[in-house]
Amino acid sequence: MTYIITATNLVGAISLRRDAAVAALKKAHELIEQGMLNVRITDEQGRQFEPAEFDQVHVAEQARR
Repeated sequence: MTYIITATNLVGAISLRRDAAVAALKKAHELIEQGMLNVRITDEQGRQFEPAEFDQVHVAEQARR
């Protein structure tokens, strides 16, 4: 499954792709630590999540498998 991580700062916007939920969440947290704003993770269905919400929905779901 592919995930798109988006974020903004005073200079502009960034969009990154990750193939695993855990990797997407890790990158989202890294962007927040770097001072990026409006960090969101979009799944293949087009649903957007904040990192904490994404963790509850996707990462926890994969851990159960």
